[in-house]
Amino acid sequence: MSQFVGIYLVDNKVQNLEILKASLRRSLGTQTIIEFQHGPLWLAHASPRCYQRQDQLQTASQIAILLGHPLLSSDLTDDLIQLNRSDDPAQPLQQAQGVFTYLRYNKASQALRIYHDRLALKPTYWRQCGGVQLIASQQHSLASLPLHLTQDPVGLAALATLGYGLGEQTAYRQIRCARPGSCLTFEPGRKHTHRALDWPKEQAPRSLDETIEALDSAYSRAVRLALSSDRFSQATLSGGLDSRLIVAALRRQDQTLHCVNFSRPDSQDSSYARLWADHMGIDLNVCPVSSLNQLTVEQRLGQYRLPDQARSQRKQHPTRPELWWSGNGGSVCLGGVYVGEGVQHAIEQGDPEQVIDAYIEQQQAYLPTRLLSNAGQLQADLKNSLITELNRHRDRPLARAFQLLLWEQDQHRHLAGPFEQFPQYQLEFHLPLYAAGVHDAVLSAPAQAIDRHQLYMAWVQRCYPEMVQTPWQTYPGHLRCPLPAPTAALTQWQFAGHTQANEKWQLFCQNWTRPGYPHRRKDQIALLYLADRLGLRDAGPGLRALAVLNQHTQG
Repeated sequence: MSQFVGIYLVDNKVQNLEILKASLRRSLGTQTIIEFQHGPLWLAHASPRCYQRQDQLQTASQIAILLGHPLLSSDLTDDLIQLNRSDDPAQPLQQAQGVFTYLRYNKASQALRIYHDRLALKPTYWRQCGGVQLIASQQHSLASLPLHLTQDPVGLAALATLGYGLGEQTAYRQIRCARPGSCLTFEPGRKHTHRALDWPKEQAPRSLDETIEALDSAYSRAVRLALSSDRFSQATLSGGLDSRLIVAALRRQDQTLHCVNFSRPDSQDSSYARLWADHMGIDLNVCPVSSLNQLTVEQRLGQYRLPDQARSQRKQHPTRPELWWSGNGGSVCLGGVYVGEGVQHAIEQGDPEQVIDAYIEQQQAYLPTRLLSNAGQLQADLKNSLITELNRHRDRPLARAFQLLLWEQDQHRHLAGPFEQFPQYQLEFHLPLYAAGVHDAVLSAPAQAIDRHQLYMAWVQRCYPEMVQTPWQTYPGHLRCPLPAPTAALTQWQFAGHTQANEKWQLFCQNWTRPGYPHRRKDQIALLYLADRLGLRDAGPGLRALAVLNQHTQG
């Protein structure tokens, strides 16, 4: 993916402007940087050209940059040209099937507009400081500036318990995050935002057959657009359905494939991926890892190199080697993950507050009350923020509103962490399960249809029967795989939540010795760790939550 940072001047009498520019440039890493300057706008853009196509341009009237690929067509540069010719880019972007952020600056009006896809998977961050608006594609670019930052307590609480901020929240009061589908506008005298790309209105639900037909058509189209003229593709392949669906679709397009698996040797992710790859004759390289928490898949792919012997035997190589296919977006958007029995019961009662209480209980999204003196107030604020976000869709049935809450909060920030680490891997990802047409098809069915992977499995069994010829990993409480498990390998959920002793010791040391969150109770941290060592209590969740709070606390 490409990156950008920028400054929009509200007041021409700004001091330390060059210091801010230098800091923002450094945050882009060692990539080649192209800078634009016009009127109140300074913009710096760095791109490794993963798509091997032009992703920025400047004309006599405009400056434009594309992050990702909208998939209006199979050619990114053609998309950029089409958007620049449009008086209102939101109109052609209604047809976009890809993940993108589109920046356009009009030199005559001096207005900068930044458009995001319906989930804003590549969000823009901004902050105002005196007479300048500062913008960036990565939060760390703004957080590392030599400017004062204060914590956003509710944003921190959400990060520590749910793993993502809510709405525009980040860990800092001064830094905000663009909402899904939003257009940010910076122009002389003001900054404002509005929703440019929204979800379709509620209509009478389709039948299961009609939904599957629409879903398969939209998914297949997104895959074809993303492939362009490629004949050799690279993909991750785990033991679950999402990545298997990606690889199955690529095989339908006659792609030569190379797949990679990062998993523990004693896991279903490893054994089930091998079984299906062998059954289908797929080139799979399994890379054993000892811990799934140390690096993200994206970081591992950045470090990944095919063994020399295998590389020398290859007759073909990827046309675009910095592009990988990923199954992100499948389980939550199509499989109904996080809609457990408690949440379903609360939805049936029709009470939004009960729904949020059930969701918090299901996710165990509780701050460690013994470790934090202000945990009670933060927990209440977190709940109220979730209710506020749920009520943004109060005009829809409660089941649909909760579905969109998960999409616009959990999935919106799902890739934000990996994107922050982009300099460590400099790759781009095809994400067809996030295609707008796929979402539209899912939203055309009753919200309950996606629960427990029901719609997902009906689609796979009808359209991709080759996927279910060998066992696959399933979510607890969801439709089970009917095939016998050939090994005693563990699922990813049996690994999840289990913090190894050495990791707990490291977390304890970090939380005890380093300057950190001011409301922590160090005596209780010591007691919790002692109870863990005695086998009386698992200190992992509390120590991990506190580590998140400490991470974003300035000393």
